[in-house]
Amino acid sequence: MVFQQAMQLEATKQMNNKKMDKPGISIRKMRPSEIDKVCSIVSKEIYENAPVQEIREWVLSTGNYKTLYAPWYVATQKGNNEIVGCIRYMAYDFDFIEKQMILAITLLAVDSSYQNSGVGTKLVKTSLNRLSKAWNEKGFKSVLLMVEADESNAIARNFYKKILSEPEELIIKDVWSEDEGTVFYYKKTQQ
Repeated sequence: MVFQQAMQLEATKQMNNKKMDKPGISIRKMRPSEIDKVCSIVSKEIYENAPVQEIREWVLSTGNYKTLYAPWYVATQKGNNEIVGCIRYMAYDFDFIEKQMILAITLLAVDSSYQNSGVGTKLVKTSLNRLSKAWNEKGFKSVLLMVEADESNAIARNFYKKILSEPEELIIKDVWSEDEGTVFYYKKTQQ
């Protein structure tokens, strides 16, 4: 009996280690041919299996994802190039005189089998670095990063607090329903 429990414990440890040891992840801009896969992940992980076609229409109608103004990035598994996560930014506001801008993360989704393995963190950090560099090459600097999460989504809230390192927090009550508020996180990126 003790031997069986020890074997089960060892098997659980190995399974957990495999989850953490996912093959390498690459971050790159989304390609037009990948919209359906990205929308499928968004549907499954964020919108509780909302129709993929509706999400696709939203993606195509909310800005040109091929530009710096509303870019999408994807996390892919090295080797087979499978998309396992995505992030969308939006250039929220500009000061054309001072050449400053506010960036917003408008969506972040990671396939559930890759959550808690560092994919989301790598997706945010790598894509934000690349996007900031692209805007810097155009003479702009990002001065503020903002993101929102549902008030009841403790996992997302903790993730954004960690990744943004002590951001300012604003909670607006009764946004989606009487019981559901939205939390906005703001982080200055330049002084």
